[in-house]
Amino acid sequence: MIWFLSFVAHAIAFKNGGVESLAILLGIFWLIYMSGLWFEQSRINDTAWAMLLGYAIGCIRLLDMIPNQKEYAH
Repeated sequence: MIWFLSFVAHAIAFKNGGVESLAILLGIFWLIYMSGLWFEQSRINDTAWAMLLGYAIGCIRLLDMIPNQKEYAH
C-alpha cells in the first residue's frame, strides 16, 4: 500500500512540477529513511524502503512515456 501511494505521489509530482518536484520528493523519502536510521526504528526504515520502491517504479514508468530511445539519449 505504501509503495503504491508513493508511486501515485511520484506521478502527481511529475505532472505538477516536473523533474524539480521529483528531486524534492526523492529528498523527502531519503530524509525519512535517514531518520529511521538515526532513531534506529525498523518500521520507519521499512516504510522508507517501500516509498523508495514506489519512487523507482514511477521512474521506470516515466521511461515508458518516452516515444523512442533517441529522445531519451538527448
